[in-house]
Amino acid sequence: MNQKIILATLVVILFVVAGSTYYVVTKKSIQEESIDDTKTKVDISDWETLTNIKYNYKIKYPQNFIANCGAPPAEYYSGVCIYDLDNPGSSLTIDIRDPGEYFGGLTEKQLGTMNLPLNEYVDEIWQINKSEKSTDKQVSEIFEENIAGQKAYRFLLTGSIMTETGGSLIKDKHILIFTAHPAGFNVIFILPENPQVYLDILSTFEFLES
Repeated sequence: MNQKIILATLVVILFVVAGSTYYVVTKKSIQEESIDDTKTKVDISDWETLTNIKYNYKIKYPQNFIANCGAPPAEYYSGVCIYDLDNPGSSLTIDIRDPGEYFGGLTEKQLGTMNLPLNEYVDEIWQINKSEKSTDKQVSEIFEENIAGQKAYRFLLTGSIMTETGGSLIKDKHILIFTAHPAGFNVIFILPENPQVYLDILSTFEFLES
């Protein structure tokens, strides 16, 4: 009888240890993936340059890519999509959260969220995504970054991307990176974790002097 009790206890202990190990390894892998070095490692000498005149920034992208979201010209719009003509299903989106661009109007809550300081805004968007109930939704922790010489934050997610104004479903793991525009707007960069070219494109982003 004692041997059976000891055996059963060992099985329970092994199960708990295995489960804990899986949780730690899975959580750690997400954290490691979220802080990959995004510096350009490719020749960008022949890349195109988009200069956004209204929001005073520039970014480079390969010649076979397009910079447009199908709205007003990318040089004057708050939302810019950069995507591969051969694979239009994925893109790098630059979203300047300018309340003045929402001609349909914003609720008081949406406007309040959009105007939060960067760190509070990131936390709010993280909470919105974290609280979404979906079987395939995963959200990593928040990590500090540096983009265009400024403090930034990032987290990874799957399943869908939610902000204060709505959301959309996604097929693959995506990265959300947040920084502050010199004019005071919050900025979101949305891109797939793969392929690497989108991180290469993002690494060329820079704000221009006024």
